[in-house]
Amino acid sequence: MSGCEPEEWWRKSQGVKEKLREAVNKNDTSEVERIIQHYVKWGHDEIWKELCEVALKNRCLPIVELLLSSEKNSISFVDFKSNTQLIKAAIKSDFIDGVKYLQSKGIPLYFAHSMSRYNLSALTECVINNSVEVLKYLLELKYLDKNPDKEETLLMTCCHELKIESLKILLKSELINTINQQSVNCQCSALHFCMGGRHHVCGREQRRVLECVKLLMEAGADVNLQDINGTTPIQMAAELGMVTTVIYLAERGVNLDLENKQGNLLHSLADSRERADSYDECIQLLITKGVDINKLNSSNETPLYLAACRVNEEMVKSLINSHCNVNIKVGGNKESVLLASIRPEHTTIAEILIQAGCDVNTADKNGVTPLMKCVEAGNNVLIKQLIEQGGLVNAKDKKRRFVLDYLFRSYHHQSTSADIVRIIIEAGADINKCSNLLCKAIKRRDYKTASLLIEHGIDVNTVDKNGDNPLALASGKGKLELVKLLISKDCDINHQNREGQTALHKAIEVSIFYTSIQDNDQQTPLSIAVGYRNMSITEVLLTAGADIDHCDESRQTPLMIAVKNHDTDIANVLLKAGAVLKPRDELGRNAMYLAAFYNNPLVLDVLLEYSNVRSEAESIVNATDMTGKTPFMVAAEKGYKTMVEKLLMAGCNINLQDHGGKTALMCAVDNDDVTVLSLLLQNGADYNICDNNGKTALMVAVEKQKDGHCKEWIKYGASVNHVDNNGNTALLIAVKDSNRGIVNSLLKAGADVNLSDNNGQTALVTATVNGSNWGIVNSLLKAGADVNLSDNNGQTALVTATESYNRSILKCLLKAGADVNQSNNHGTTALMAAARTCNRSILECLLNAGADVNKTDTDGRSAIHYIMVGSRGSGRKWINCLKLLLINKCHVSLDTPGEDGKTLFQWLLKKNKEDLIWYLVTENCSLKDLNLPKVKYKFQFPDMLMLSKILFGSGAPKREINVIILIHFFSTGLSEDERYELLNFFKSRTLQSRCRREIRNCIGPGISSKITQVGLPQCLQDYVVMKDLIPEEYFTLLINDEDDLYDSDESSDESSSDNDESNDEPDYYSDNDESNDEPDYYSDNDDSSFDPDYYSNNYYSSD
Repeated sequence: MSGCEPEEWWRKSQGVKEKLREAVNKNDTSEVERIIQHYVKWGHDEIWKELCEVALKNRCLPIVELLLSSEKNSISFVDFKSNTQLIKAAIKSDFIDGVKYLQSKGIPLYFAHSMSRYNLSALTECVINNSVEVLKYLLELKYLDKNPDKEETLLMTCCHELKIESLKILLKSELINTINQQSVNCQCSALHFCMGGRHHVCGREQRRVLECVKLLMEAGADVNLQDINGTTPIQMAAELGMVTTVIYLAERGVNLDLENKQGNLLHSLADSRERADSYDECIQLLITKGVDINKLNSSNETPLYLAACRVNEEMVKSLINSHCNVNIKVGGNKESVLLASIRPEHTTIAEILIQAGCDVNTADKNGVTPLMKCVEAGNNVLIKQLIEQGGLVNAKDKKRRFVLDYLFRSYHHQSTSADIVRIIIEAGADINKCSNLLCKAIKRRDYKTASLLIEHGIDVNTVDKNGDNPLALASGKGKLELVKLLISKDCDINHQNREGQTALHKAIEVSIFYTSIQDNDQQTPLSIAVGYRNMSITEVLLTAGADIDHCDESRQTPLMIAVKNHDTDIANVLLKAGAVLKPRDELGRNAMYLAAFYNNPLVLDVLLEYSNVRSEAESIVNATDMTGKTPFMVAAEKGYKTMVEKLLMAGCNINLQDHGGKTALMCAVDNDDVTVLSLLLQNGADYNICDNNGKTALMVAVEKQKDGHCKEWIKYGASVNHVDNNGNTALLIAVKDSNRGIVNSLLKAGADVNLSDNNGQTALVTATVNGSNWGIVNSLLKAGADVNLSDNNGQTALVTATESYNRSILKCLLKAGADVNQSNNHGTTALMAAARTCNRSILECLLNAGADVNKTDTDGRSAIHYIMVGSRGSGRKWINCLKLLLINKCHVSLDTPGEDGKTLFQWLLKKNKEDLIWYLVTENCSLKDLNLPKVKYKFQFPDMLMLSKILFGSGAPKREINVIILIHFFSTGLSEDERYELLNFFKSRTLQSRCRREIRNCIGPGISSKITQVGLPQCLQDYVVMKDLIPEEYFTLLINDEDDLYDSDESSDESSSDNDESNDEPDYYSDNDESNDEPDYYSDNDDSSFDPDYYSNNYYSSD
């Protein structure tokens, strides 16, 4: 590429390629040779393969040699895919010299599966391409595998492809020995492959198939071999409709006594999708050879039945010409061939069978006759032919359906229904035997058929399954002429269906349900109504004597239906004809009520006009439904201003109440239109009337949070301090709903802020319950709310605010003078409530406000016990809360059991908080009932002898201390110094220790506070509180802010302490002597085997 720019080099190389391609296509050897010389210098060989294939197809060996012998192409065709393409090109053009040359270049003629995924056999390619010259050459090669495909032989492939020339060559070779070999998978022979190939291929050229079959037969093919399904070649030929091949094989003595699931050979021919011009010769030959023309297969079908189902006219004719039985009942339904052949789109087969003498009245197992099926299919021509041949027009099936009953079983032949009815009636059919024929015709909108049936005297008073008679159906469809015709035939005009509706009801409903449906005349009921505006169906029915006030099952009159439909004209017609206004439907609503409910001013005007004429306006306009609501209430509730105005002008009672005590003013709350509300108030609506719950309209508006309505009522002077049956005022309701806007409006209007409900809750207590609205609390306090008022349970606003975790509200209440120590009926104070929530910030707030930490409830429990109750689920937040109370000297009930019967000390032992445990020791809490030998490790104190001294001084049971010392003695032994120290403690200081023990026992828990009140010197105070024994750090509690961040109590180890797997020592305090082999150290029995006295001088003396 030296000396050339890349673009110039690429352009020149493309030009050389095109010239080379043109020379190869023209078989110009000299030009190809010249270009190659030049092209090789450019170093590109990418089109050599393509040009080689072209040269092979053109059968030009010199060019092939030039392209493949080029020095640059010595490694061009080393891949299998390229080699196979070259071999295929040579074989496809039947180019022997090309094949030989490729062989000489080392390209193999067969690639095994293990060599390449591009499988190729030159022999197979020759057969597929019918390259006979190359095929002859290859067959002469002794080394070449003549059976390249292990699944099927070359003969099979050749027969599948119908390559006759190649087949002749193969049959002359050694491959003739494979003529009766069968394929591995489907067990097909070469003859099978001739018929349908591997997959029963349809549409094969029958002439070539027959020619291949003849060649194979002449070469000795076995015609009776069966494939994997047991099918012989002649059966396969019959299944594929190869009539000529079937004839040829039958004439050659093939076994014809063959049957499969499909049946015999005639069944196979009849069921084939392929068609032949004639079957006569084939059928006659098979019959002569003993094939049964009337044989039933496994599905109970004859060849004639299958041919009729396949609509194979020629086969049907040939079978009939061969005198098959045309009246055999076949199939699962035991139907005749004639019945099976009747279809809407095909008539020829049925006509052939009728002419052949089929019994036209033979029914299937359900009693269905050919005439019934023809009527269902809507085939006029066949109907006439069947009737001419004696078809019974009054036949009925096993479900008692007559011929004409089949007329409306399908939807696709309405245009011919009238003609069919006429034909059958003229043939003598009794139309009154049929089931609801007239009703079905009207429901299908087949009005021509319906009119025809009426003209021929059908019973016009039959009913359908819903109880509707033809007149009601015609009225509902809006067919005026049909209605007139039915009335003239004395159809019952006041007949009721199952819902109590008459034809008049249906006529009025028509505009709702059918405005978009077209009948056969392409008319909708809307266009029909316009067409007969001066003579509507309603007027026709009324003139004929329809009951104008008849009520249906829902107690609706025709007038009510017209009102619901907004049909002013029909309403006018009905009222003019004398329709009564007083009837009510099943919900107690009259026509006036419905007009208001559906917001129809025009209809309302008509109703009011006629009610005034009849002097019944007042009773009609104030009539109530079953809930006590009047039309006026409904209009106000829905916000229909026009309707409200019209009813007010009509003189309705504005202050009537429904069964719940609600007035129209209260009903008006449900809509957002304040103008309707103002209209009512301007016309004298009483805003202080109460409903059955004692609520006024203002309270209802507050309850539904209608700010605008509330302001409107307040403006008109509604009472803001009215109390309902539950003791609620409008203010209490607004506070419960946290509606600050309404609260401020009511307070501004003078609402009493300290009124309480039946539970004793004031607005302030209610506002603090959910703790979410500081603004409302602030507004109430500014309005003078008594901060210390309590409810019936003694609960104040401060306690409820504490329980709702709202510190802002709490501070607000405290600032307003809330009594921080006021308690409820159970004695619970705000501090106790805060302790139960384990809320440190609330506790601090209350303590800073002077909350009494030693106040107890009625059970004698202090705030500490509330922490014990509230700790579960609060993580580790309880720790700082408890410390806070203890730091503030909450000592009044340290030894009082909580709700679970445990003291604080017992409870803390399960929590594994040694700093709190030791603090309780310093405060002289009771150590009884703790099972100290078992829980001694909870103290986390390394010096067991010193711990024993501390416990003794704190009043621990002597027996438990003895056990602790004995355990220590057994496990570690006592050194001389330890023995001396302990002896000295119990001997020389025994009196002091016992005195201190007794003093502490008399003082009790909370010793740090009480000792200061005795008046002892400081040194004696320090001695009594055991500062000489207990480390200094245990006398002080430290707040750890990190404990407030944990949601789970990682310090708690209740489960482990209960099971105490970490302590391998026996339970010396157990009452079960059998479970412990140690002596009972607590026994008072003098006969005990061992009862040490640690207070005796002899015990510690040397042996």
